[in-house]
Amino acid sequence: MRLLNLHRKISLLVFGLLLFNVCFGQENYLQAYVVSLNGDTVHGYIDYRNWGKNPDKVSFKKQMTDQPVFYTPLTIKSFSVADDKYMSGIVLTDLSPVETNELDHYKELRTEVDTVFLQSVFLGNKSLFLYKSEADRETFYILQDTAYTLLEYKRYLSETDATVVKENKRYLNQLAVYLNDCPTIQQDFKSLKYVRKNLENLFLNYYECTGNDFKFHNKQEKIKTEFGAVAGLTFNNLQFDPSLFHSIKEIDFSTSACYSVALFADMILARNQGKWSLYNELAFSPY
Repeated sequence: MRLLNLHRKISLLVFGLLLFNVCFGQENYLQAYVVSLNGDTVHGYIDYRNWGKNPDKVSFKKQMTDQPVFYTPLTIKSFSVADDKYMSGIVLTDLSPVETNELDHYKELRTEVDTVFLQSVFLGNKSLFLYKSEADRETFYILQDTAYTLLEYKRYLSETDATVVKENKRYLNQLAVYLNDCPTIQQDFKSLKYVRKNLENLFLNYYECTGNDFKFHNKQEKIKTEFGAVAGLTFNNLQFDPSLFHSIKEIDFSTSACYSVALFADMILARNQGKWSLYNELAFSPY
């Protein structure tokens, strides 16, 4: 009996893993376009994943019946699908540690040159871009002439006291120069944090101040919360193993059926097509 139950559990686990892979392997081709290296715009369909991290390649079809072609930042200038626009760029990527227990004592960033897809947050006479790496690090870029400039921010340890965390906030000076045609915006730098929400608000204030129109704004997706109730039945059965409980000779608990009710709150995380969530449930079941 125990062996049979073990087989059932293993079978359910394997089925769940297979189902997980099937769900994440489903294609989602939406109308899109890519811009080639010579500037030509090619319309078609892109397998859209609502990426939580910047993709390193995209699957493209001119017609839905065609075989997919994979494009990387080295093979196209940009692509657009759904509400997302990505630009190819040769940039400095930040490799500095971010976890407090891994910080170093150096103020300067550790960087390397890479070719990546940058997600457009604002496009206009002043543009802002986001790069979220596989390490879940968010870094931001501005476009100066034809070059993407990394907005520099780093947390590091004091050389004299390893328990004191300092910040290199060079991005404040970079943005002050970049947005210098709006003098009133300088007051926003006092509370400006290196997070998307704050930088988005800064650029919105800039465009309102100058009266210029931006060409594109990708609004940050928010966490969605769902509330509800569930109800059902529970079946309980208690059994003793005589080999473990020698003092118990014969005892029989019949299977009982009871009701179960619960209230739940489901916080659906942004991006990744809402596939990840934090589920909380308060349940009551009598036995």
